[in-house]
Amino acid sequence: MKKSKFRKKVAYCADLCLYHQVTWLFNQHVIPLDDHEILIKDTNDVCQLIIPRISDHHYGIYTIVAENEVGKAKCAGYLSRIPYQSLISTVMNYY
Repeated sequence: MKKSKFRKKVAYCADLCLYHQVTWLFNQHVIPLDDHEILIKDTNDVCQLIIPRISDHHYGIYTIVAENEVGKAKCAGYLSRIPYQSLISTVMNYY
């Protein structure tokens, strides 16, 4: 799974060549396809989850589950916000 961030927009992509069923989860709950805040796209064997405007309630674990007659594959990523000052302090303490 690849992650791309652009300011307050995030997109997760997965290459899913031979999978027949793809399910996206947020904190272990299925994300409905008609969710108005999260866009799920499946084109040319690439499945995308896009959050155009991130709010605090979007932070958590996103999982994609792809299944076919042979088996199941899962991949997960954690979306979080790190305050700018905390990031600077962490980097400064590292060096």
